[in-house]
Amino acid sequence: MGSIREFRFITGIETSQNPAAADPSQDDDFMTKGYADSNYGGGGGGGGLVWVTPEGETPPYEDDFGNFQFADDTSQSIRAFVQVPNGYTGGNQIIMYIAIYSPSTSNNVKMKSVTSLIQPDTDAIDSTTNQHTSTEGELTLSAPANKYRRVGLQLTDVNGQINSVDVEQGDILSVLISRDTAGESTSDTEATRFVKSGVAVKFTA
Repeated sequence: MGSIREFRFITGIETSQNPAAADPSQDDDFMTKGYADSNYGGGGGGGGLVWVTPEGETPPYEDDFGNFQFADDTSQSIRAFVQVPNGYTGGNQIIMYIAIYSPSTSNNVKMKSVTSLIQPDTDAIDSTTNQHTSTEGELTLSAPANKYRRVGLQLTDVNGQINSVDVEQGDILSVLISRDTAGESTSDTEATRFVKSGVAVKFTA
């Protein structure tokens, strides 16, 4: 008989018998314990990703809570590498869910991702040959201040492809995230807070 594993989600605790995987009960759950399966990314549901600033670009300010702050008047970006898990089924769109908030209660914020496909034994780790840019719209901020907003950034198209190339198990997705102020109709003048530990990557429909 397999061991029982406990998984802590935002909506409560769920258990599963090893080796069966536990699933979040809601799409906006993110895990607080490192774990991975074919549905959600590992490292705390993506929260264990290491975010770095690309060379030559301005890093966003990191506050006392460990959150990145994307200002409205500068070009800032962060990058993380996501490996596609062995359980991934090709043809499914991959989405990264991020958690952001702002002290403001009005105006707009838009976040954007540019994902580069890195194939094993084929591409250089910094390849930009095959890329996909997210197409999510802007958010309209509202009360209360510092309201948690969940944003789904498309890492692939609806067919699980990047630049018409199938994403497969073992591929690396190089994800560059920035604030798209050019796409904001009325930009929030406050910095957008990006919660580093509030990230989940979903690999199934």
